[in-house]
Amino acid sequence: MRVGGAISSLGACSNGSFVCSYARGIAHCDIKPENIFITRDPYDRRLVVVTVIDFGIARHFNREDDVSEQISGDPRYMPPEQAVQNARFDHRVDLYALGMTLYECICRLHPFERKIEEGARALLAAHKDTAVPPPSLYMPSNTPAPLAKFFDDFIEVACAKEPEQRFDNAKAMKRVLERMLEYLD
Repeated sequence: MRVGGAISSLGACSNGSFVCSYARGIAHCDIKPENIFITRDPYDRRLVVVTVIDFGIARHFNREDDVSEQISGDPRYMPPEQAVQNARFDHRVDLYALGMTLYECICRLHPFERKIEEGARALLAAHKDTAVPPPSLYMPSNTPAPLAKFFDDFIEVACAKEPEQRFDNAKAMKRVLERMLEYLD
């Protein structure tokens, strides 16, 4: 997938599916490439349709009684607060995972690639304790410097360790992604 395609598709994801579920107080809790279905409209091939699938471990983040005793989700994309038993968290778990997904789409490797072989514990520890490497380290050498810097800054916010340091909501994330597309025109 081209850079512009990845950015615009995931931007659509952050505005469409996320906004609808967050308005209902639901966090998907398992955002990853395998759960983002991207296709073309069958009647107008110019239109890209982005669908988030598999809400099997979704949780209500506004309800006191929706606390899981189990840790669930894909450790490759889980933010630190989701990897704790009985944790309270909100919609920003999905924004973190979407940032990780976009990183992987653009850089063609996971930010903690070396930890994947070490297993879930090593991955979860990396999400908690290790800074996400700037994606510009892995972007093609012909990437315009302003775009690389913009993407580094985007990932720093999207994948911040503390939820309060991330984007406030999916619409705010989408606005930044749309500004990033301007560098590709």
